[in-house]
This record gives sequence, C-alpha cells and structure tokens, in this order.
Amino acid sequence: MTSVWSAERLDAWVRLIEGHPEVLSARLLPGPEPRIDVVPRSLVTETVEGWQYVFDDLYESVAEASGGRDPRYAGWIDGLTGQAVPDAEMKEWADAVVGRIRALRPRRILEIGAGTGMVMSRLLTDAGLEEYVATDFAPSSLAMLRATRDARVRVLQAAAHDELPASEGGAYDTVVLNSVIQYFPSIDYLEDVIASAVALTAEGGHVFLGDLRDTTLLETYYCQCAARSGTDFDLEFHQRRDYELSVSPDYVRSLGRRFEAVTAVEAASKQGRFRNEMTLFRFDAVLHLGCQPPDDHFRLPSPSGTDSPAPKQAPLPPGRAWSLLDSLTALAGSTGGDLPDIRFRQRPIGDIEGKEAEHG
Repeated sequence: MTSVWSAERLDAWVRLIEGHPEVLSARLLPGPEPRIDVVPRSLVTETVEGWQYVFDDLYESVAEASGGRDPRYAGWIDGLTGQAVPDAEMKEWADAVVGRIRALRPRRILEIGAGTGMVMSRLLTDAGLEEYVATDFAPSSLAMLRATRDARVRVLQAAAHDELPASEGGAYDTVVLNSVIQYFPSIDYLEDVIASAVALTAEGGHVFLGDLRDTTLLETYYCQCAARSGTDFDLEFHQRRDYELSVSPDYVRSLGRRFEAVTAVEAASKQGRFRNEMTLFRFDAVLHLGCQPPDDHFRLPSPSGTDSPAPKQAPLPPGRAWSLLDSLTALAGSTGGDLPDIRFRQRPIGDIEGKEAEHG
C-alpha cells in the first residue's frame, strides 16, 4: 500500500509519471492512503472533440429550424425541468451577463467560445467598443457568428487550448469565457486557458468567467433533479453521469494567489426573477489584472476559508486507461519496484457524443 511509502519515493514516482509521453499531469493526493492522481494526455483531445461534435450538431440544428424562437436561445435546456429554457428567461440571463461585462467598460474584447453570439450581439451595440474577437470550435457556430456584419468583429476557429489571437490594439482589456468552462476536461486545462487569457490582457484589464457550475451546490442540484423525475436520490449515480466541470467560489478566489498578474477576484451568484438551473446553481467571477474592481461592480463577502482544494471531478470507469496502466506497470517492473496507487481521471467521450445536444 502507498501508506507505507516514504514521501520521497512517492514524489519520485510523481516526477517519473509526469515524464511519461501519455501523461498530461500527475500529482500526489495526500491522506491516510496517499495516491497519485493522473490525467492522461488523451483526455484533452477526446473530451474537446466530443463536445465539438455535440455543439456542431446543436448549432447546425438551430440554424436550420429554431421553431420560431430566437435562434440564439435555441438548444438551452434547464436541468431542473428537462425542458427548453423559455426565451424570456434566456433574455434575462443574457442581459444580466452582459450587464456585468459592461460594468468593466470594455473596449477590446476576446470571447472564447462565443457560441451563437448571444453576448457579442448585445455588446456590439456599445459605441465605445473598438474591437471584438470571437472564437469557437464548431463550424456551424462560426457560420452564425460570421453573419454579423461589423468592421469591429473578427471571427476565428479555435478551441480554448489553441493559440489565441492577439488584439490588433496591442492587448485586450477584457477576455470573456461565458458558459463554456463546464465543458473543459480538467482543472489543469482550465488553468492553462486562464494563463493564456491573462497573457493576452493588458494591465488594468479583466478576465470574465461566466455561468460557472457551483461545486458546493451540486448535491442540492442532483437532489432536485431526482425529485423532478420521481426517482430515489442516489448521489453516486448522479456523479457518474455528470460529464461537466464544476468549481467553487472559494477555488475561483484562490486564482488570485495562483496568478501573479491577478490583483483582485470577485465572485457573485446569478441574479434573476426566474428560478432555473442557471440562476440557482451557477455564479459569475471576474479576475482583475493590476487593478481593483470598479466601484459599481458586483461583490460578495469574502469566504470563511483561506484556500480551496482543486474542484472535484468524478472518477469514471478507466476503460481507455488500461494501456497507459500497462505501460506504467512495466515501468515499475523495470525499476524493480511496485506501482503506487493511481487514480486515472477520464470522461466517457462516447457517452458525451451520444448525449442529446443541449446547452445549459
């Protein structure tokens, strides 16, 4: 068992596993039975490609037939009811998001994962806006975004982890990731994307993280979903079927200690007259770079804790990890020792691709 291993031996194994070409990252999880948490490199490619398939199919369907709805709102499902989010609720949600972005007084914006252009179309009405760069990885989304005829707009195909375009004005003052982080494959991926966003943002600028799933509210959310379907509540069942990333407000605030350029972090719950999954179980956050929040911006009291662990990600069946495990086992044999306890983090991409196309 790893509990009898010395810290030096376990650290050595972490470094050895990190050097494996099929491993994205490895870290030691301390405790009575310490183990090594391993993220396979294939996780990023498979998860991103899986969601690309889902959203390309979704946006193509939206473009073809929106059923009389505003095509920007089609495809959004309220997890609490299992039904499409009505246009009035979507309009309120989008207006609230844009209101929080406008409070940052943006002039040069990069939006990562712009989708149907719900945020972009509203912000383009601002006379002070000089540049708007919208990226997405779904071809059908790009077609919708490119239908916008505005000289301030550039639309580029890119996944969040791709090299992102620089501002033609030198640097952006605002980078927006709204309702996309839940589709990221891991917390390491998220922090890599944030690092890229921070690097592209001028001092005095901001990174807006919108519609974040709140880890601290997931159990309540699962319970309400079970009540809606009339089934007995089974936490493990819901965790196994949850393919999306969640974070806590405390974790987001800890980004101010993880990134030197971040001088202030705000996190606030969603607001709205309507009670749905988005207003009850999600929140927005802003990373301020080399500045403090505007006086009229949203605020929440500081959390009681001083730090937060990495967000929980449900361990799923490691079917595709066996070849990597075999490789590491062989590596252990070649060093004349046993393999430490290892947990592989994966998401069932085949199940994601089979999932009904929905956004919400």
